[in-house]
Amino acid sequence: MIVLGALLAVAAAGFFRYGWKNRAKPDAPQAPTPVTAVVIGLAFAGCAYHLFAYALPPAWLPLVVPVARWWIVPSVAVVAVVGSFLADRIERR
Repeated sequence: MIVLGALLAVAAAGFFRYGWKNRAKPDAPQAPTPVTAVVIGLAFAGCAYHLFAYALPPAWLPLVVPVARWWIVPSVAVVAVVGSFLADRIERR
């Protein structure tokens, strides 16, 4: 779980970097906007945090979604990313 969390954290950093580098450039039609890239990065970072939290002893990190409700974390991440893509699509019309 720690390795997967680390991979998600690296992916989050990549999306943050993409969003920062491309914030002033015009968008390609198929590429995510910088704001969407940051939302994807935040979603990955949140999922990575909770994977780390599930792998570590419970007393180390106080803010953890209970294991019985693990599905909430990826659900919120997917809703955020889909909402960002939909907002981009509406804005491009």
